[in-house]
Amino acid sequence: MQTTLDSRAGRVCGAEHFAASILALLERAVREIEHDREVAKAVIARASTLLKIEAERQLAKDDHPSGQGMLTAWQGRRVAAHIEANLADPIRIEALGDLVHLSVAHFSRAFKRSFGQSPHAYLVGRRLQHAQHLMLTTDAALCDIALASGFADQAHLCKRFRKDIGESPAAWRRERRQSPVDAVAA
Repeated sequence: MQTTLDSRAGRVCGAEHFAASILALLERAVREIEHDREVAKAVIARASTLLKIEAERQLAKDDHPSGQGMLTAWQGRRVAAHIEANLADPIRIEALGDLVHLSVAHFSRAFKRSFGQSPHAYLVGRRLQHAQHLMLTTDAALCDIALASGFADQAHLCKRFRKDIGESPAAWRRERRQSPVDAVAA
C-alpha cells in the first residue's frame, strides 16, 4: 500500500481515487494512534503531503482558468488596465469584450466569475475609489472630481457615493480631511 501511494503522489489522480487514498490514510492513522503514535504521525504526514500536492495542482490549474468559464490571467490584466487607464471616459462592455476577443455575453459571465462582480459594478467601484482618492489628495471641486472619475456629473457622483459609501461625498471628504489640530479642538 505504501509503495502504491508513493507512486501516485506525484501523478494526477482522479478525484474519487484521491479522496479514497486520503480516507484510507486517515483511517490507518486512527487505527495506529493507539498502538504507535510515530506511525500515526507518519501516516498523517503522508496524507498532508498528498493534500498539499493536490492543492498545488488545483492552484496551477487555476492559473489557466479559461476552461472554467473565467478570464485568463492576461485577459484579466488587460481589462483591469484598460479600465484604470480610461476611468474618466465612457467604457462600453462591448469594448472590454473586444479587448479580450470575447462576445459580450461570454465576457460578462467570465468577468463576473473572475472578479466576483459584474463589469458595471466593478467599474462603478473603481470610479468611486478614484473619486475618494481625488477628494483626499486634491482641493478640486466635487463637480470636477465627478467628471475626472467618469461620472456624468456631480449629481451622479453624489447619488452613487451615497448609495455605496453611505454618506455624501462632501461629508465624507470633510470628515477625512479635517486636520489633527481641528479634530482635537472639536
